[in-house]
Amino acid sequence: MFRDRFAYTSSALRTLTALLTTALLVNPAFSLTADVTTANRAEGGAGTTLQALARNFFEWRRIQQPAQGDDIPRVERPDGWQPDFSPDAMEDYRQKYEYFLAAVNGLDTTGWSVEEQVDARLLRAAIQRVHWELNILKAPRRNPLFYLDQTLGSVFELLILSGPMSDSRAENILLRLEHFPKTIRSAKANLDQAVRPFSQAAIDTLADIDERLRRMEAGLIAVFPEALEGRLHKAVSRAISALQSYSRWLQPRLKTMQTAFALGPHAYQWFL
Repeated sequence: MFRDRFAYTSSALRTLTALLTTALLVNPAFSLTADVTTANRAEGGAGTTLQALARNFFEWRRIQQPAQGDDIPRVERPDGWQPDFSPDAMEDYRQKYEYFLAAVNGLDTTGWSVEEQVDARLLRAAIQRVHWELNILKAPRRNPLFYLDQTLGSVFELLILSGPMSDSRAENILLRLEHFPKTIRSAKANLDQAVRPFSQAAIDTLADIDERLRRMEAGLIAVFPEALEGRLHKAVSRAISALQSYSRWLQPRLKTMQTAFALGPHAYQWFL
């Protein structure tokens, strides 16, 4: 409940975000005016510059974008992907955001059609979502549930894929499970503004995490490559240990955490 109120106050906000950015998130080559931009690409015009910037941004976003429970902005990750929200990585993300924002703001749209200018604004909206996540929501600093998305949620993305278990998919599941300890270390370093209701929700979520992850392991063993079964058991054991340590770390800090979690109207007005 608290995570929904924090990150996505209403279905209206999700719908608006989807309308503005989903087409680009799914396919960076998408344009509202395919005929116009195709012609411009052939001539080396506005479409070439805009599409090159969009391609660079969304290739980066596939790696940087945090895992989350909302299906709308979910992206396909490259093989070997692991979430990284260490302090150094977040500083790098802020610098990359500033770079992409300056690039889109610096586009000379003189002579561009209305359609092309709309495309540029859509790209700018997608870039500004990074600012929303890092500097307004501040989930890596405020919301302990964020790190459950980067651990459990990142594995869940692979479990729900249709089709048989492939060697590549099994390897990626293992890589993400093996990354849990590092993600939890980042959580402990970053959560300097943790909100008590979110923290309590994270603790409650982790109450029976050992049983749930063991059930997941049992289900995966039935379809996993035999050569990877031992590695899977070890990865799940370490994942359980990391998450249980996270819960123990949060518990004594609850009494000193802030209780207010609302972002306020100005933040949502900016978002809209």
